Amino acid sequence: METVDVCSVNVSELVTSSFCANWSEDNNLSIITEKGVHVFELQPNPLCPVPMPKFKRSFMYPTDNLPTEILLSDINNQLNTYSKNEFYSLMMDSPLTPKIYDKADHIPRIITSIWSPIKLAQPSKCLLATLTSAGAVDLLFKSGKNWFSICNISTIWLDIIKNKLESIEPNKHHDAVTFRNEARKLQATSIAWSTLQQSSNKFYCYFLTSFRSGDLVIWRIDQIPELSFKVNATMALNIQVNQSSSTTSTAERITKLCWITLANNKHVVIVGYFDGRIHGIELDDEPEIMTEISRKKYIDSVDKMPVTSIQSIKLTNGNTHVVVTKNFFIISLILNENGDLIHNNYIKIMGFSITGLVIINETETIITTQNGGMHFIKLNEQSKLTSSQINNESISKSLKVQYRGLACSPSKATFINVTSPNCQHDHLINREPSILQLFHLNIENMNPWLILNSSECNFNIHWDCLEVIRIKAAKSIEPEDVLPIIDEELETMSIHKLRITMWMTLITKVLKKKKILKKIDNIVGEISEAQPLIFVNSVSSYLLKLIDKNNLNDYNRLSMHFLRLYLEVYLAGEDDTKNTSLTKENITVDYAINAVKMTSNMDLIEVEACNLCGEIITELPWIMSNCPKGHKLPRCALTLLQITCLRYKSCPTCGRLYHPSLDDDYDQVRCIYCDIPAIYDPRIIGVDDDIHENCKNLSVKPIWEIQASKIPQEI
Repeated sequence: METVDVCSVNVSELVTSSFCANWSEDNNLSIITEKGVHVFELQPNPLCPVPMPKFKRSFMYPTDNLPTEILLSDINNQLNTYSKNEFYSLMMDSPLTPKIYDKADHIPRIITSIWSPIKLAQPSKCLLATLTSAGAVDLLFKSGKNWFSICNISTIWLDIIKNKLESIEPNKHHDAVTFRNEARKLQATSIAWSTLQQSSNKFYCYFLTSFRSGDLVIWRIDQIPELSFKVNATMALNIQVNQSSSTTSTAERITKLCWITLANNKHVVIVGYFDGRIHGIELDDEPEIMTEISRKKYIDSVDKMPVTSIQSIKLTNGNTHVVVTKNFFIISLILNENGDLIHNNYIKIMGFSITGLVIINETETIITTQNGGMHFIKLNEQSKLTSSQINNESISKSLKVQYRGLACSPSKATFINVTSPNCQHDHLINREPSILQLFHLNIENMNPWLILNSSECNFNIHWDCLEVIRIKAAKSIEPEDVLPIIDEELETMSIHKLRITMWMTLITKVLKKKKILKKIDNIVGEISEAQPLIFVNSVSSYLLKLIDKNNLNDYNRLSMHFLRLYLEVYLAGEDDTKNTSLTKENITVDYAINAVKMTSNMDLIEVEACNLCGEIITELPWIMSNCPKGHKLPRCALTLLQITCLRYKSCPTCGRLYHPSLDDDYDQVRCIYCDIPAIYDPRIIGVDDDIHENCKNLSVKPIWEIQASKIPQEI
């Protein structure tokens, strides 16, 4: 097996941590660097002939929140009363004592970043949770190019246990053991998200946080409405995982967590420890109440190898496949529907420690090792693990690089491999950059075109497939040799297939002419033969949706008149053979006939006036964009209504506009051509003003970074 290189992108900051890459369900790629998290948002760019992907870059620094700082006010005065062993033990544990007199302050760095499930933030966005070396946990949301901390879990946790901390009392002597134990109650060690949950009509997620004291806290995070940045985080359950009476044991530290949803409101939390043990906690999630049912010991032997990663995938038979990494070992756990262990197997990977893990499907996994190895792990029918080398020819063997992270797109077609130099050169203070390598596997079932065509829903998560095809074709001297053959039987295609055909046609035209198209936001223009058919399918679906409404407003009645008029013009241009009853040969035409027939007796508004001057408009709305007096009237890509207000949405890819009245008809307005959620322009709505006032901007360079940049570097 070998990889097929797509392109490479340099990362400005050096990457040194393992498992540094994560790809979210809304196509955001996060890379943990030395100074913070670099986020690359993949932007669909079908109009560009250049063989490079379009990334919208942003950066965030670690928060300056130090959870244990509140305990240090009196401890600074009592350090001299401690014994030497206690004194130096606290001094060496800088996250517990980040600010001590006559000692350099601890500068936090981000050690973990994970994405929430999609739709936790509207419209179809993910939150990013970060964990710093000081033990601070933040939930972040992106507005514009900046990342804001919209919820500090560490502060909420402090308010809950503040009354139980003895070391916080002023003018009272506290021994070193008490201070250490209570400080570890505030320092988080690992975080994880649950899957998206639903109760009646409300969506929410559970967020897991473990602390050095052995506390495992489960928070409920409710879905964040659009144009709102208020997070409702409530504690659902607090579990004391530490079985020993002392909270000072390093072996009891939790390093990784993983949430698995079973059947009938049952869940299992996989807990990986610093000493190598792997346990499970079974939970019962009744309405508004979560309780612990039992604890399971999947691997209870101590091998002194910390658990570095835990991932899981649901199997078709109802079981769950859990993949765990420890140093250079991969462990496979098969759990049944009750969370009990069925099979347990492991395999040792030759080379250095494992630094990246991606589960492709139920039986196949890809890993990377620090010494530049890439391996294909397969789980056979007897639950045995086998390993084979993947030939990564895009990385020259002459380059001394180490692999630091591996991630996969939501479509499972595109992969990201993060590499860093093996050594840092001191000569002239030059340093080789870290590199993101985009690639896909050279096997038939992982072909981006096959994956794109095999899916019949959610075109949004398959944009990376189109980008891979476009980049490979743009690199070729003859793009036609790389571009796939497009089916010409458009009338029998579903709307998903029509979208693929439309964008592939547009990509082909751009690559042949080698010219960038600046604008394609015309409503029903002929940029592709598939575009009018997409519009007809979307219009027919919208008309049938309006029929079910109890009360139609004036916007709905005028829009129905426009859309019926367009469908009648469309049907009049079809052959008589296509105007028959329902047939499989003419799906689009049959759908349009049904929509026109079902809305034939509706009371509609048939006269349109200019919203600016009141002049009557007699031209067809999809042809004329000006009123008789010359006012330009932008129109909605679905309803054909005029948009003369500021509170409208637009597609971030093609730029088409959508009328505010659609918010009453759809839970989420999506572009009918790109299948991407339409968004408000934050500069017009003014949402940035609220988030700047109430949330901390972590994209602003912190004070310690500014001071470090002023210090001259020694040569």
